Amino acid sequence: MPARESERIMESLMAVHLTWKRFVQEGLTGSGVTRQQFLALKALSSRAYLNPSAIARVLFCDRPTASEVIRKLVARGWARREPDPENAKYVRVSIT
Repeated sequence: MPARESERIMESLMAVHLTWKRFVQEGLTGSGVTRQQFLALKALSSRAYLNPSAIARVLFCDRPTASEVIRKLVARGWARREPDPENAKYVRVSIT
């Protein structure tokens, strides 16, 4: 594939991705939840718990960003953090 064509494809993909992000965020605006919070809650709703690293993978972000999303979810009462009973170094995040 020529370089010019692959650049055009990448630009198109980025445009679609940004359009999707804006569309999703606009739909969530009235609920007071961000796109990242929504995606984290969706992932948590189908599991007993996730650790922050798993949430970071779901959100395609780094751990500090995921920790901030988790902090806000906990502050709103939508999720809870608790120590992992199997390993005190780890935290489990679950939906409330």
